[in-house]
Amino acid sequence: MKKGFLKSSKELRHSLFAVVFLAIIFGFNDPSDVFTLSSWLGNLLIILVLAAITLFIHIISSKLAASHFDQKAELRIWGMEKIKFNILGMIKVNSKIDWNILGFKVKFIPFGILIGLLLTLMSMGTFYFTSLTTIVLNKTQRIGDEYLYLREKNEALIYVWSLAGNLALIAIFSLLEIHQGVVIGSYFVLWSLLPVSDLLGAKIFFNNRILYVFFLVFILLFLLLLGIINLAWLVVICLVFAFLITLWYFLKIEYK
Repeated sequence: MKKGFLKSSKELRHSLFAVVFLAIIFGFNDPSDVFTLSSWLGNLLIILVLAAITLFIHIISSKLAASHFDQKAELRIWGMEKIKFNILGMIKVNSKIDWNILGFKVKFIPFGILIGLLLTLMSMGTFYFTSLTTIVLNKTQRIGDEYLYLREKNEALIYVWSLAGNLALIAIFSLLEIHQGVVIGSYFVLWSLLPVSDLLGAKIFFNNRILYVFFLVFILLFLLLLGIINLAWLVVICLVFAFLITLWYFLKIEYK
């Protein structure tokens, strides 16, 4: 129980950090023509709430999807706890990060947060980089199943459904005309699909490329046409085009 509590507290801590830094990234540049501290703080508070809702739906969606396959999902800040590389088999490094910088203990490098803050400062708050988090599965054996461990395609589905929950939230924000919520959710989903390192995009791509192509096309069309056509027709159009493009990808690239 103590171990489970520690894991939950770690997830909560990572979630709070993610919400705060998402709010900073989106709230750094106040849309007001004239800067006033009260207006900036008010806008930041609104964005903080919307970022919290976005991340909450993301976490809940991932946990519900994971529980369907008898697994447990947790949110983590995207980063690195150890340095590991191998150069031609001659130079091997595999050690945990434990640095002392100006008296501060550093045991984790949060790639997403550092990149996000750097790009925010460089662009004066006009460029939103939101690849701050990822989902980690605590894989367990499935008793009585033909496959004792989680299959790759099912693992990819968990990550897809974690983002599908955010798509549904974006649609709700759009219907309620909460523009900032749409912007935050859209950037969050798009950057999450970046197929790099431990981000969800990489996890989906390397577990199921066909699903990755389908979901990527669906999301791009959905966000591009959202608010232009009826929501029901939008879903149908996105499904049809995503299926056709995925079929082309399978026949022309995967099938060869």
